Amino acid sequence: MFKKVVNYDIITLAARGACSGNTISFLNAEGPSAVDLVTDFGIDIVWHPSLGLELGEPVKQMIRDIASGKEPLDIFVFEGSVIQGSEGTGRFNMFAERPMMDWLREIAPRAQIVVALGGGACWGGIPATAPNLTDSIGLQFMGYCQHLNTVSNWGLSYVRSSVD
Repeated sequence: MFKKVVNYDIITLAARGACSGNTISFLNAEGPSAVDLVTDFGIDIVWHPSLGLELGEPVKQMIRDIASGKEPLDIFVFEGSVIQGSEGTGRFNMFAERPMMDWLREIAPRAQIVVALGGGACWGGIPATAPNLTDSIGLQFMGYCQHLNTVSNWGLSYVRSSVD
């Protein structure tokens, strides 16, 4: 069906809340299936919050190694809105003892490709609507992606950008 070209290391992080719908849509895909896509294109899912087997300290260390540049990363996928609250600290959304937005600021520039998956990750989604109590935004407002008004085969909006 597809020809494997090269292996890609991919990691996915997700905002807290109801942000796994894009993952569920991806897993339910039929043409190609999620398994076909991963195996045929040589994608190595280094970690995903819904699919990863690692928990606790091993995940924290993996994320720290990627953020510091010790481990390379080809593709960084973010799902859900970037939560900046409270008062710009990002502490409404903690991951591995730090605000998720801090991890985003460190990991996104290290990846060869950044993918904002879904409306929340692209433009802030429902959490970003007034009164936006969590001060949510999308990756495009952080300067990592340019919105391409793109919709996938599964009906999901996404932003894809090469990071120089």
